Amino acid sequence: MKRTGYLPFVVGCPLITAGCRPPQAALYDNVKRTPTTEVDVYRDGAKPTKEYKEIGEVSYEDFGGEDSNATKHLIAKAKEIGANGIMLVPSKGTGFEFNPFGRSGDKFLWKAIAIVYK
Repeated sequence: MKRTGYLPFVVGCPLITAGCRPPQAALYDNVKRTPTTEVDVYRDGAKPTKEYKEIGEVSYEDFGGEDSNATKHLIAKAKEIGANGIMLVPSKGTGFEFNPFGRSGDKFLWKAIAIVYK
């Protein structure tokens, strides 16, 4: 029986998709909230004028120059966890990533504080 080469497929697939990680959320409580359809975005240190409660942090890592894409992912994750708004935190470099089968370059972590209005 002839064996087919699965090893390149098994090794290659994770390498190709490396570097693309879904948005993450770290919640400050265990409250299950209904997903929201709209999220207010506060930039450059701005805060809501309404009373609010911080419910967690959402984050997304990607290559530099992807600010609008990162914000889109942060908003989507915030909606998923039931937030009414996010307060963006300045992005931070996380280092250089080399991927011989895909994109290489400096990676950044975008974060935001997820909030609900009281």
